[in-house]
Amino acid sequence: MDQVVSSKQKRLLTRDGVMDVLSDYDGVDFDTKKYDFRDDGGIIKYGDYLVGNEEVLELAARKAGIPVGFIKKCSTDLQVQVLNEFFSGLAKSNNRPQLVTKERKIQTFVDEGARFTDPNMVLDTIEKTVELEGYDRLYKQNGIVHLYAITKNEQSVEVGDICRGGAFIEFSPYGEINPFVAGYVFRLQCSNGAISTEQLVKYQHRGTMELGSWFENVLPNAVNAVEIEVQKYRKLKEVSVNGDAVDLAKHFMPKGLSRDMREEIIAEVGRRHPTNMYELMNVFTWFGSHHVDDPMQAYRLMYTGGEMNDGHEFCPKCHNLIN
Repeated sequence: MDQVVSSKQKRLLTRDGVMDVLSDYDGVDFDTKKYDFRDDGGIIKYGDYLVGNEEVLELAARKAGIPVGFIKKCSTDLQVQVLNEFFSGLAKSNNRPQLVTKERKIQTFVDEGARFTDPNMVLDTIEKTVELEGYDRLYKQNGIVHLYAITKNEQSVEVGDICRGGAFIEFSPYGEINPFVAGYVFRLQCSNGAISTEQLVKYQHRGTMELGSWFENVLPNAVNAVEIEVQKYRKLKEVSVNGDAVDLAKHFMPKGLSRDMREEIIAEVGRRHPTNMYELMNVFTWFGSHHVDDPMQAYRLMYTGGEMNDGHEFCPKCHNLIN
């Protein structure tokens, strides 16, 4: 089930609040043994594990490359035959998935090489490595976690407009993606945030270092990116939006947003009439922080804020975008 927890102008989330959402991952086991599916009186089992609901059946089908619509139409006996046939094919290609279970129930199927990433370890490492203030927001969807950590490191864009440094952390407890860390800037005035696109503060784990040590190495650099980013914000404030702010917003509109969301953003730009690029950037990051429950849409919008703050040139006379 998808879950979203966000501060959204409330108090920052605590560790307990984060772990309440991620409690599904406590106590999971990875089983690398190879089992067969079988029909146990009309109930499908994988070894002695119960394929107890339609969601788990769909997960098994997707992992095997079987169309979900097809498997649903099959009888229980045929479902077992088809699953075993396709899973044996995966075994021949040395790609038969391993099993993730909790209390003898199937949670999901993962690739053979996947390894468990303990959320408690991730939080422990964050909290011992940086001076943490709390967690801004948390998304959990399809086994992927997006976590936004905020530190006490502050920088001011101008008097009264204070930003705190932080880190955006993406990881999969089931080990299905390589963990990713980037700098995150949290604006106190409206509790909205931007993910840094600065190459020096973006990191992807490649498996060459133990994961806890890797987090310890990269997190300080990520959270300290606030100083670099705020310096860029000050420059953005000096870039007037002399042309059509809506046209400029369309230029930066990230791919993957729903049509409704794109229209809402354009309407908000028209309503606010941003006079400089910093104000325009904050329309995008405000939507990402306040109006989106899908983790990837939120990520795209907050990442767009970072992109608008990085690597663009404007004509010194008319301030129109050059690249």
